[in-house]
Amino acid sequence: MSLFSLVDGRTVVPMLAAQDFKRVGDGDTGPNTGGMGAYAPLPWLPRETYQQIVSEIVEPVAAELVRRGNPFSGLLYTGLAITAKGRRWSNSTAASVIPKPSRC
Repeated sequence: MSLFSLVDGRTVVPMLAAQDFKRVGDGDTGPNTGGMGAYAPLPWLPRETYQQIVSEIVEPVAAELVRRGNPFSGLLYTGLAITAKGRRWSNSTAASVIPKPSRC
């Protein structure tokens, strides 16, 4: 899911959470793509979870940037992978940030 927030340095105004369609084919049966369209709001995302994302991720990031003397103004993007079992790594990007063994 994606959450964009308008930030003026200190104030965070979250927008609707959105999700894109990644797989080709009905019922998510095909390969992943860069996206086949998107929709918002997300009927499966509980309001409490949305508020938790804002209060525990987005607002602290904006506050930390202010604390470091580098306030952010603009559109802040938060991309999360959430499944029925909870959150998970985004497989396509996780491989680039997880350290690789030295023999690889």
